[in-house]
Amino acid sequence: MLQPCQIGSEGHRVAAEIQRIQSALHQVGFRTRKQPKQPIWSITAPDAQSYRLSFQPVPISGWVLHPIDESPVRQQITEIVQSVLAPERVSWRQVLILETELHPDCRPWAIVMIRDAVQRSVITRFRNRQDADDHLRVIRRHMPQSVFEVVFDPSEYPIGVSTPV
Repeated sequence: MLQPCQIGSEGHRVAAEIQRIQSALHQVGFRTRKQPKQPIWSITAPDAQSYRLSFQPVPISGWVLHPIDESPVRQQITEIVQSVLAPERVSWRQVLILETELHPDCRPWAIVMIRDAVQRSVITRFRNRQDADDHLRVIRRHMPQSVFEVVFDPSEYPIGVSTPV
């Protein structure tokens, strides 16, 4: 459980990160707008394509961009966010490939059940995104009333292995 000073510092870190992210997005023509009472920001591209950037608290502790698709706009937003958060680090794909080679038993892709605004549970883990997406389709078919997400959660990595922010 986080101590009060940790909660405050986490909030300050997230606030500083979103300010840097918004500034970088505005420089290339994106518009951003915060959703009321939620850690979610709407990002609108110059061509009116819209995405949602949200901060997922513990156990994920990271930024998530929705919807998940393969569009060039989403890839551009992802690259901007990654460059703002960790400019000196390599890309997520490079880290994932390196970590998988070094630790073949790692399963960084997780299916998370979202119970409410603060409660999330990791249901299962996978080595690659495609397996997680396939399994998620089956779960949603059997439990349509529940909310699930596929997330990249490197928290299962062995201690001493560096992971991206």
